[in-house]
Amino acid sequence: MSSIYNESLQGNLSVSRDITAGGHLKVRGNSLFDHNVVIKGWLDAKNIKGPCKGLYASLDALKAAYPRPMPGWYALVGDTLPAAVYRTEGDEWVATGEQGGEVNLYLDQLENDVADLDDAVKDIQELIGGGLLVADSVQFDATATAVTLTYKLRKPDGTETPYNVTVPIVTAEKAGMMSAADKKALTQAGTDITELQGAVWPLEATFGASPALAEYTGAAQTVALLWTVRRRGKTASVTSLTVKRGSETVYSGTENPGSLTSSVTAEGVTTFTLEAAAEGLTVSASSQVRLVRAIYFGFAAAESASGLEVTSLVKQAIKTGPAGMYTLTNGTDGNYMWLCVPEGMVIRRVTLNGFDVPMEAAETVETTNGKYLCYRSSNALVAQEFTIVVEG
Repeated sequence: MSSIYNESLQGNLSVSRDITAGGHLKVRGNSLFDHNVVIKGWLDAKNIKGPCKGLYASLDALKAAYPRPMPGWYALVGDTLPAAVYRTEGDEWVATGEQGGEVNLYLDQLENDVADLDDAVKDIQELIGGGLLVADSVQFDATATAVTLTYKLRKPDGTETPYNVTVPIVTAEKAGMMSAADKKALTQAGTDITELQGAVWPLEATFGASPALAEYTGAAQTVALLWTVRRRGKTASVTSLTVKRGSETVYSGTENPGSLTSSVTAEGVTTFTLEAAAEGLTVSASSQVRLVRAIYFGFAAAESASGLEVTSLVKQAIKTGPAGMYTLTNGTDGNYMWLCVPEGMVIRRVTLNGFDVPMEAAETVETTNGKYLCYRSSNALVAQEFTIVVEG
């Protein structure tokens, strides 16, 4: 015969204090818990109600598990967290475009714990109101960052001593939680900081071509290119650097500082450009080389340009225009002064000691290096040295 006492009760059972069951507990109806439930073992539940339906490898897998989603449901789709968030719209699963699934701290549970603690304090007040604890001294204060319990203890001699206990609350900021809006704000802040750094400490480039001015002869002219890319006063570690002559790429690499030998063949201006990237920033610079035909000034007996050999005159320093002061020597009496400039340049006035030198209208002369405009003095000159001023 079993020594275990069994009793069956018909109707309702109300217990005002604790219940301890040493064996199994079976509840055949629904259960309602007003406060927390702590499970020290495993929770084995076939179904758990909640808006989040879990993490699924694909949208098809989610639809197979929940083909008819209810309003308010959401789920995560992906292989790892965070994953793509889907929510119910109508009776379909629709992607929100956001990522989710981070570990979050919900303060609702903490509020419940605080309320339970407040109830416990009130129970203590009722139980030991006439004891060592001064019942009317108990006060419970909760703020956004801490919970404080203050009370007084009465000693046998009748004196009362105040005490307080403060427990910090983990806030959203300290717990590291971020909403989707927080993430966007943080991303924008990073972008703003990068733009600010780029404005305060921009990427700078020095880029030069030498010579900047050279004679055009029809043959290629050698040009030396030099560059340095810097940031914050130091040489930058470039991730890409390109040098172009017009639209043609003549260098591509990461050399910095760098140099390159190139060439120019076209008369006029040739532009070299540099584009570089370093530390998430870009910079560009340009340098120009101009090739011009030489200017020829001197003296000759020829009365017309048809009898003149332009290149027999003295080649002047390479310039983009004829304006300036020149010292010319006529070695033979009766020669004329001839001033020849490449087509495109003009001479408007010639003076000697402040007085105009009469000049004939320009004549066009064909040379092996292109057309020239040649100006002849109206009068033959004596043999001597002349210092003239030419206005272009």
